[in-house]
Amino acid sequence: MKSETMHPTTTDLTRIPQQARSREKFDAILAEALRLIHEKGYEHVSVREIARAAGMPIASVYQYFPNKLAIVRQLWERYAETLTKLLASELATLVSDPTEATRVRVINDVVDHMVANHRDNPAFLEIWRAVDGAPELRALNREDSLRVAEAVTSAILTVRPDADRLSTLSRALIAGEAASATVKLAQELPAELRAPIYENLKLLLVSMLSDAM
Repeated sequence: MKSETMHPTTTDLTRIPQQARSREKFDAILAEALRLIHEKGYEHVSVREIARAAGMPIASVYQYFPNKLAIVRQLWERYAETLTKLLASELATLVSDPTEATRVRVINDVVDHMVANHRDNPAFLEIWRAVDGAPELRALNREDSLRVAEAVTSAILTVRPDADRLSTLSRALIAGEAASATVKLAQELPAELRAPIYENLKLLLVSMLSDAM
């Protein structure tokens, strides 16, 4: 039987599911992993336990995931993908209509999306802790942050071609990291603090975007 540490250095999928039944098994593994990680914390959940909760032998989990961290990577990538798609759509709107009203709406939509994702999936806090604790996932997260900042920078330079690229990119990186860190922090604070934190985050981001444009 495979050990849970048999492939400790890779988070790449062992196999990508192609058939509908395989995708169902794959999604079931991720769903149960997310639930268990929320209930117990990443460090206290094993691949064997995830397999048992998903109603399949541990070998079936290893068909797709070489280790537990690879499961975390897939959960993180799914979250990142939804945000990337939303941001691409919002930036296209901003480029076509770079007014103050549009800037405010775009920032509100993006922050609201981030807040809803964390509110509806409280296990994401544990997922982020696991990402922060794994050098290979931290590297992927940095690359994703840079891609997002590059996309924001490209949109701003389309509207303002005279803007300094490096200055704009640095602002975009700061804004993205501030938004991510603030939303995660707010989830761990008393409920009455969250709404004013989100509103002030939006005001800060609108100000940064307005200054850049």
